[in-house]
Parts: sequence; C-alpha cells; structure tokens
Amino acid sequence: MTMVSYGARIVDDNLNNDISFFIDKSLLSIISDFKVIKDIFDNYNKFITLKDINNIEGKLVINLLNEIKYLFNYKDIFVSEEEYKDSVKKKNINFNKIDPLKLDYRIYEEAIKIVTNKFLKNINVEDIILLDFRLDEKQYIKDNEKVELLDNERILIGNINKHLEKISYIFKEIVPGINIKTIDSGLYISDVDKREIEFEENLLKDINNIIKDFKTTKKGFNNEKIHNSNLGIRYYFKKALFNNRDKLIIVFSAFSNDKPKYNYINTLSTYDCNKLYILDNYGSKGTYYLGLNGSLNIETAVMSLICKIVSENNIKFTNIISVGSSKGGTSALYYGMKYNFGNIIIGAPQYKIGTYLCDLSIKTYADEIFGDRSIANRIKYDNLIRLISNNKSKIYLLTSDGDNQYDRVLKSFEYVSEELKLNLTIDKCEITHHNDIAKEFPNYLESKLSKMLKDNKYKRIIIEKIIGVFKLKFK
Repeated sequence: MTMVSYGARIVDDNLNNDISFFIDKSLLSIISDFKVIKDIFDNYNKFITLKDINNIEGKLVINLLNEIKYLFNYKDIFVSEEEYKDSVKKKNINFNKIDPLKLDYRIYEEAIKIVTNKFLKNINVEDIILLDFRLDEKQYIKDNEKVELLDNERILIGNINKHLEKISYIFKEIVPGINIKTIDSGLYISDVDKREIEFEENLLKDINNIIKDFKTTKKGFNNEKIHNSNLGIRYYFKKALFNNRDKLIIVFSAFSNDKPKYNYINTLSTYDCNKLYILDNYGSKGTYYLGLNGSLNIETAVMSLICKIVSENNIKFTNIISVGSSKGGTSALYYGMKYNFGNIIIGAPQYKIGTYLCDLSIKTYADEIFGDRSIANRIKYDNLIRLISNNKSKIYLLTSDGDNQYDRVLKSFEYVSEELKLNLTIDKCEITHHNDIAKEFPNYLESKLSKMLKDNKYKRIIIEKIIGVFKLKFK
C-alpha cells in the first residue's frame, strides 16, 4: 500500500508498518512555495515506485493531519489581502481572524491538481482514499483527561474544521470518484498552547480498518490504460492492423449492474479498425461521460483522450464512428453531435437525460450528476443534446415501441430530428423491456459497420488465421 501523508507519523506507528513511504509536507506548505512542489516531484520516482498501472496492487491514502499542524502554527497561510501576510506568519496572531483573512482557495485548487495528477498517472482514482479528519470542538486532552474547551478555543477549532472541510470539498470537485472517509470523532488537541494532537485508541483501530478493508479495483485488461489530463480516464485501445486505419470506432458504455464495464468488445473483435473503448467509472454508476455536480470536467478529460488518439493515428473527426446503447447510446449521440463525428450508431438512448434520471432511475444518480434535482437542472439535461445538434453527422438509431422508456425519454427526439433536419435513420426492433436492447443491438451494429468499413468480419477472421499459421511456422 502507498500512503502519502501530509504529516502524522503517529499513523505510521499504529498501522503495523503497513506504509511504504511518506511525503512529509503539508498541503499548506506545498502551496506556499512552488519550488517545494518542483523539488518534491523532480525526485518523484524516489517516492513513487509504481510504474505500470496494470501492476498496481495497493492503494493511495491521503490525510491532512499535517495541515492541522501548520494551521496551529499559522505558517505559510495564503491570504488575498497583502496587509495581512506579515501578521499571519506570527504565531501569536488571533486565529479567530481566519474569516477576515479570506484564504485564497484558488491556490489550494491548483496545488491539489498538481499533486493528484501526479498520483493519477500511477494509480486508479477508485484506489485513492482521503482521510478527512475533524478535531473535537468541545473538549481537549490534558493529563490524560478530557477538559472542556474555552469559547475562544472552540472558535479556533471550529475555524480549522471549516478549513479542512473546504479542502475536502476541493478534492471531491477536482478528483471525482475519490473515496472520502470523514473521521469526525476521536481526534483532540492534547495541549492547546503547544498545539499537539492526540488520537483515541479506538480511532487508530478505525483508521486501520478503513485502509485494510478498502478493496482496490481489479484490472480489466492487460492493455487497459489511463489517460491523464484534468482527470484520469480509463480506456482500452485496439489499433487497426491492415484496413480502415483512417477510421476510429469509439464505444461508450451503458449502465451495468455492478462495476462499470466496457461494452461490445466481443462484437467488434473481428473488425480490423481502430477501436477505442472508454470506461465511465466516475460516480456511483457513471455520469454519461459528462461530469459530477453539474460540471463537464469528465467530458473535458474524455475529449482530451479522443484528441490524443486521433492525432497519433491521423484520423479525421469525420471518420469517427461513435457507438453505444442505452446510456452508452446517449453519450455516443451527445459526443457525436457536439464534435461532428461522421457516423453515430446507437440503440435506445435516453435522449431526455433529466427526465430519465429524475423519474425512471435511482434519484441519487441525478443528485450526483446534476448537483441537485431542481427543475432548472432537469430542463437543462433534457435539452442537452438538442442544444448541440448538427445535421452533418449521420445517425443510425435502433429503437422499439415496446421499450418501456421510449415514450418518456426518446420519442420526442424523432420530432426534434425533423424540426432540426437531422440526418437520422430510424430502425425498429421488437423488444418488451429497455434492457433487451443489449440483445438486439450487436446485430444492428454489425449490419451498419459492414457498410462503413472496407472489410467485413469474415475477411478479418481469415487474416487472423493466416497470422496464426505464420506464428506457428516460424516459432
């Protein structure tokens, strides 16, 4: 296991030496001097030994205990008003003035981006835990006894906790999918004057259990990779061997019953074409490749990946085929229309995302993606695709009147397509439930690809067999 601690070697002493290394710098001290950042990460390999994402067995634990230590000492606090900078560095400053000081959290945001982007090159976001500590605001420890805090001391602790809460929120915003474990009891000041911290014994056991019980993600494929820009995006790319080198199929995934999965890998396995499978693994069940809390930061990261792939393989956007069914179909339609992909092949998409998430799905998904289930957000996401529609992309839509979602979330798209004069071809199939589209879509996908690609799957099978014979002969 890898643990990055902004301080708190006391944790190391109580975790059975289950920590491989520390970067013993508080977040606060890191952001106060960009030279510190450079010094740390120029020697990054000295700290991080995990090179290959597919070989990661551990997890990354971040805690902010040394942040508390630095707040106690009033060192290196960034403030927006120049007049306070000198006074802040003095230990005798009244910490009650933390609100008037107006800490500039934009600098924290930049620091967290720098730190986490380094980590995400070596580890999955699902394998990162942030231990979000809070100090007890009523009592402190003196001579092994709990003593009531004075009013001004409570204000001090309360301000520190508010600050830690803000940092935790920034982590959540910048690193969607990070596991935040809030620990709001069992941590005390042991000496108010010396600003020392003390754990209750049961808290140390709780921390130990949180880390040991946390399950790391299993690797999906030997060739699965992570693309890092503003966020880490997991993907699987299969390069064309002989034909269709100028084309790219992008597959967006539907909701899954358990963990996020790549879709239609077997269906497309015999097609000789560049294929990019992208995982939607943020949030509880995915985000339509958009973002959490009303943002589009995941979309930004996904497009960074797509641009990287098309650039490296000299592919035009008009030669991209976006593919998906259900949620994946929604995303394939959204990306294809917004970024002018040449062809879009989709099955039973949820055109009205707002209506689907608010009325037909688990409502917590809407809270995660929208930020809240307000009428404004519902309308916004219902019209998300309409607002970015273009009539250049060729859309092939498989749907069914028997789909239980059809009337609520898709039927209106047919009217919109006529109004906006979209290049849409609609085909109907016979299903009685929305989930059955996964059974019908593979054949539909193959029928459309056979007309778009230079070779068919049977020729691809022959090529693979020939390659296999040569490998055996010259082994």
